[in-house]
Amino acid sequence: MQKEEWRIQYGWGELLQKARAKAGLSQNKLASELEVTKACISNWEHERKTPSTRQLHPLFTALRMTSEEREWFLARVRK
Repeated sequence: MQKEEWRIQYGWGELLQKARAKAGLSQNKLASELEVTKACISNWEHERKTPSTRQLHPLFTALRMTSEEREWFLARVRK
């Protein structure tokens, strides 16, 4: 993603969805890596639920999110 594109255009759920696609992961594959269900990933991407604190580091690692993306995400998801 271009540096400013995700910051301006996306909510935190959309950022997860774009980062997942960029990482080449399906919802099923990401769910398997994080040991959660596909429905859990969908709920995050639609901002119906938020990842738990223990899920954040594995999520960020799987999605290869930059430090800046992580900070932006955390600032919005933990409001």
